[in-house]
Amino acid sequence: MIDEHAGVHGQRTAPEGRSASDAKVHRLAELLDMSVVQKLAEANYVANGMPIGIIDARDGAILVGCGWQDICVRFHRAYPESARLCEESDAYLAARASGMEPHEYACKNGLRDIGIPIVVAGEHLATLFLGQFFYEGETPDRDRFVRQARQFGYDEEAYLAALDRVPVFSRRSVENIVAYDLAFSRFIAHLAEERVVSQRAASAQRESEERLRLFVEHTPAAVAMFDRHMRYLAVSQRYVKDFRVDGDLVGRCHYDVFPEIPERWREVHRRCLAGAVEQCDQEAFPRSDGSVDWIHWKIHPWRTATGEIAGIMLFSEVITERKRAEEALRDSERRLRALADSMPQLAWTARPDGYITWYNRRWYEYTGTTPAQMEGWGWQSVHDPATLPDVMRRWQESIATGTAFEMEFPLRGADGRFRRFLTRCEPLRDAAGRVVQWFGTNTDVTALVEAQEALRESDRRKSEFIAVLSHELRNPLAPIQNGLYLLERAAPGSPQATRAQEIIRRQTGHLTRLVDDLLDVTRISRGKIQLERRRIDVREIVRRVCDDHAPLFATRGIALRVDLCPGSLWIEADETRIAQVIGNLLQNAAKFSRDSGSVIASVDAAGGFAELRVADEGVGIAPDLLPRVFEPFVQAEGGLARANGGLGLGLALVKGLVELHGGSVRAASDGSGGGAEFVVTLPLVAPAAP
Repeated sequence: MIDEHAGVHGQRTAPEGRSASDAKVHRLAELLDMSVVQKLAEANYVANGMPIGIIDARDGAILVGCGWQDICVRFHRAYPESARLCEESDAYLAARASGMEPHEYACKNGLRDIGIPIVVAGEHLATLFLGQFFYEGETPDRDRFVRQARQFGYDEEAYLAALDRVPVFSRRSVENIVAYDLAFSRFIAHLAEERVVSQRAASAQRESEERLRLFVEHTPAAVAMFDRHMRYLAVSQRYVKDFRVDGDLVGRCHYDVFPEIPERWREVHRRCLAGAVEQCDQEAFPRSDGSVDWIHWKIHPWRTATGEIAGIMLFSEVITERKRAEEALRDSERRLRALADSMPQLAWTARPDGYITWYNRRWYEYTGTTPAQMEGWGWQSVHDPATLPDVMRRWQESIATGTAFEMEFPLRGADGRFRRFLTRCEPLRDAAGRVVQWFGTNTDVTALVEAQEALRESDRRKSEFIAVLSHELRNPLAPIQNGLYLLERAAPGSPQATRAQEIIRRQTGHLTRLVDDLLDVTRISRGKIQLERRRIDVREIVRRVCDDHAPLFATRGIALRVDLCPGSLWIEADETRIAQVIGNLLQNAAKFSRDSGSVIASVDAAGGFAELRVADEGVGIAPDLLPRVFEPFVQAEGGLARANGGLGLGLALVKGLVELHGGSVRAASDGSGGGAEFVVTLPLVAPAAP
């Protein structure tokens, strides 16, 4: 019944999830004192007479045996051929002895066995065997045993005598014996499992302590572990290097290694041994050579498995170089911010995710905001809502890709008005190429944009002027050519010759006026025009010029009314140029008045100035054109301006000539169809002495 093949399952691996210490294959004989178990088994045999044995499940070693029968020991297992049948029976029984339940089997040699597994911590360590035996009322087949004796060469008489000594039990007795031995096997398993748990705990403790020692020793930080008496238990290599200590520290008292430690630090140690956790971001650490380093440290207690404080752990770091670098960085940042505050541009910095952390002084001055309002994404409040979505989209793209940002958009100032800014933002990267910060500037380009727009408008007007000038110069040429043609063919003094001469005279006069206007604008812009000043009565100049232009208005049925204040209004001016100013205003009114309309020319005094007004009921001036109406080459689009010709220089000459006389001119209109009024102011002077 018992041999080395009882453990057919072989060596088992640890279940998934067990630690390395759990994976060890245990042996029952290593866990328990088997001599004590042997005595218990002998008492068991004496009590019930059932043969009993405990066999190692791994190698079949006999751990306990009592009451074994001669038929098994002297015959079945002693002869090789019959021993193979025992091995097959053992394998069958061991394979079916699963869990903690017993299994009964009639072996191949004709006897009964019962196997009870002994399972410890999930491992089948041994099998408790009962037998061999027969049940009461069960008659052995003696002929079979006689055949076996002859087959295997046993001493037949001795073999049959051994058969007669095999114990016989009632089924009820076997049930009681099995119940008792099942409890017995579980008792053995329980004792062994407690031993396994104890061994595993001890092994885990040793492994944990070894891992902790290795971790502390090789951690890149300066770490030391102390017991309650401040003796070193473990120390890292970095600690030894940072604190410049020699020799093995384990077992030595911290205060013996550093006798100069001040009392305030010893008090920190005592508080931490009482359960406190303390730390300091930076503290001066004086060296024995007189130098001073800066350290960052943290101390907290460590506890046993039962929760008792067994000592403290000290984590420290020498931060002298970092502190110097941080101070140098702060100095650099202070200089940078001082420089940025002196910049005319708005400037700011942001984190890699776009969260803005700083603005220069110029930003707050322009926007009228506070740091609390602008922190993070508060800058959106000073953006034009119409352009903000596009700004956000472009900014998010730069953040995601790490590419520079450049865009022009308006920002609202403290006065509520928007000005255009060119915004550029560059990523600042570390040595690995990662974006660590963004630096951005907003440059006010409003004046530049307006200048560019003005230049484009000037170019447009210049091109338009050249086209108009070409047209205006070409128009008189055809009548002049026709007049010359008539003069060549008409008799001198004839009506045809006279009419041709009149055409040529009128058209050359028109050309002369065009050229004179161009020359006057050029002279005014270059400051080369000469004024022949003298005291004149502006009322008389207005009356005379209106009389000269009366036919122009009469031919179109336009009523020209002249309102002159009583008395003389003396100014010091060039009479010809003032007449030119009034004439240009009257011609402009006539050009843009409707047939049968009316024009009023008036003169009055106001606050030391003479005011000359020319008002019409004509087509009016569009609001967008009104601010530019005195600029050279500016004309209303299409309509009367084109139909009546002209270069768009008349009002520019008015403005230039008036300002040369120390006066000013302004225009007013209610828009399209609302007519227009031009007001010229010239400084009055005292009347001439009689």
